[in-house]
Amino acid sequence: AADVVVVDTAAKTITAEITIDDHADRVDELILDPTRGRLFALARSTGTLASIDTKTSRIRSRLNVGAGAPQLLYDQLRGRLYDLDMHRNRVRTIDVLTMRTVRTRTAPLNALSMALDEKRGWLYFDGYTNRGGALTVIDARTWRQLGRIPGVDAGGGSMVVDPAGNRLYASVIDDEDPGTMAIIDTKARKVIADITVGMWPGRPVVDPTGQRVYLATSNEPELYAVDTATNQALAPIDTRGYPSRPILDAARHRLYVVSRTSSERALIMVDTSTGTVTGSLGLPIDSGGLVVDLLHDRAYTSDSQTGAVVVIALPG
Repeated sequence: AADVVVVDTAAKTITAEITIDDHADRVDELILDPTRGRLFALARSTGTLASIDTKTSRIRSRLNVGAGAPQLLYDQLRGRLYDLDMHRNRVRTIDVLTMRTVRTRTAPLNALSMALDEKRGWLYFDGYTNRGGALTVIDARTWRQLGRIPGVDAGGGSMVVDPAGNRLYASVIDDEDPGTMAIIDTKARKVIADITVGMWPGRPVVDPTGQRVYLATSNEPELYAVDTATNQALAPIDTRGYPSRPILDAARHRLYVVSRTSSERALIMVDTSTGTVTGSLGLPIDSGGLVVDLLHDRAYTSDSQTGAVVVIALPG
């Protein structure tokens, strides 16, 4: 069902169940804004985007963004949601307090994914023409095109902006093995490195403190690591199975990933200063995604076989 379940993590009890859409079969995406007390839930099968008040656990409003596979980016600083509808080739800007559309514009040609520089309020779109792939840079506030960065065809792969380092990291999705992560200098607007990684790379995770970028791929049982000071690949980290997207604990120099094999699931802890596995905990074979609460040293995953949430104590 397309329901959001609210759990009190102190009492370990369910406090509310919220139906997003009676006609949808699941919730595909959740975006939390703790500052405004809002949770945004998207059901792609019906195109329903709901705004939930986290204090009352009630839906304040719904907006139909169109069925299919819209991509959402949240600009928490400005209270805006950006919805990329690839099928209709358009981008919708939504005011999160009123849940009203404030602007609808044509997306750059053949755009398949986007990234946000929240500091500057800029959007980056991948895309291609007969001249090759390129990133288009747009000021989200005025929808003025600021420039193009040639030589990048992410193919719908994930892109992450590090505004402090003037870098954009793009996981390039194609049918080639090995795969690539492109490093783009957003100030000079040029590609400065192409890092060889496994096929179908996932979303990059930036550690600005440790000057590292990490990513997992769909066909390699290891994490790829890149030194952002030199833009050079480091030795891959063996995770003893196919890893999920890593979750960073920068203060303690750790990464957490779920490692999967055909017969086992485990929560793996990696020391980022040495690039080695320092802990492993077995999980249910049907465990789902991972959420880490660094403030309270807890991790959460689901066990779909029993219909339960698994609560894990992390080293403090």
